Amino acid sequence: MFRTILRRELQETLSSSTLLFAVVVLTILVLLSAYIQARYYRRVVEDYSLRQNIHQVENSGRAIVLIRPLPPLLPFFNGAYDSLPDEFRLQSDSVITNPLSGDLTPLDWLFPKVDLSFIIGVLMTLLTILLAHDTIVVDREQGTLKLILSGPVQRRTVLAAKLTGVILLMTIILVYVVLLYTAVVKVFSGGTVDLSVANLSALAVSSLAALLVFVVIAALGVAISISVRSPLVSLSLCATIWMVTVLIWPSLGPHIASSFKTVSTWEAAQRDISLKERELIQAELAEQKKTAADLKAQNVGVESAWRQYLELRRRWMERRNVEIGRLVEERKRQIRDQQFFARRILAFSPYVAFKETLGSLCGTGLESHDEFLAAVERYGQQEFLPASFDLLSRQKPWLNGAKPDDRVQLRPLQTPPPALSERLAAAAWPLSVLIAEIIILLMVGIIGFERYDVR
Repeated sequence: MFRTILRRELQETLSSSTLLFAVVVLTILVLLSAYIQARYYRRVVEDYSLRQNIHQVENSGRAIVLIRPLPPLLPFFNGAYDSLPDEFRLQSDSVITNPLSGDLTPLDWLFPKVDLSFIIGVLMTLLTILLAHDTIVVDREQGTLKLILSGPVQRRTVLAAKLTGVILLMTIILVYVVLLYTAVVKVFSGGTVDLSVANLSALAVSSLAALLVFVVIAALGVAISISVRSPLVSLSLCATIWMVTVLIWPSLGPHIASSFKTVSTWEAAQRDISLKERELIQAELAEQKKTAADLKAQNVGVESAWRQYLELRRRWMERRNVEIGRLVEERKRQIRDQQFFARRILAFSPYVAFKETLGSLCGTGLESHDEFLAAVERYGQQEFLPASFDLLSRQKPWLNGAKPDDRVQLRPLQTPPPALSERLAAAAWPLSVLIAEIIILLMVGIIGFERYDVR
């Protein structure tokens, strides 16, 4: 009986003009979006190579620029990549990793680009609602449901067949959309997109996450279809909930988070940091002058005085690291608290949960940016500053001879991509929310259908 009901559902849906129109629209949008994203990624790759060449010439013992490697799945999901800086300047006379303003507040999450995540999370969830909203209520209105339940069949079997019909169709459409998008990106990216086994695996897991979103939306549509007596009412309720969870809540949630978890303005933080740095620089200069006067009075040699200057300079850099780093860390903590709160409440939207999962899997989310920034800071403390001081100690500025090359020899910054298991661990919260929503909605649908009056 399950197969009979499932076959009937598939035949009715496949013969509907709604599905045909939706597939045509999706095909057009996928072609346009994939083409635009592929050309965009191609330009980004060219710009990345150009910037690397420029910075290799500019880099010296006093300042270097590190560029974040391009996420290979950027054409599929832009995420927060375009909203955050991808260049960081390290300076030997500064303890701040520039640009300090490179932080993302929840309000920056508004107005996403039309990439694969938008097509799946917005357009295909809307199609899922259109397919699922009348699965029960139409059969009840036409009297078909009463006829079906009069036979030797359990209600759960009927419910499972109808829900499976919607999910199976959306799975087929999802595979078609992902394959078409991938093919277009591969063709028009000029070979810049790396579709290795690891990246294809991440893309496959992203598709499974999309399937979880479809199950949530389909279970919601079926549950509402059970609870009402009119297809029009069911469509109105489903459309309203879809608009709230997919369109309104992702835009409203960041404002709520910004109200409950405030962050000091960048101008105020920059003023505090500048005042503290000026205070420390003046104190350092005062000590340097005093030390220079003492060395002069003791007739200390130039090289010995130079070594003492470097040691004094090193101690003050460590002090600036501690005191200014405390101010920087306080602002980072405020931003992390606001982001944590916003991401927790926003994940109750299936669309946002899907985007969060994609960000972790594609390397375009907040975690990937934070990991690279942490790697830059470690690189500055463990590689650049020690090498810069070593280069400075070998220079003899009091001589009139030619200055030695001021370029510092450093190992390249290593930022290996995380394994797929680590990416999934980072997406544990949104995935767990999706699974919890599926369980709750299925229980509501089952309980409601067991008590459903087919008359």
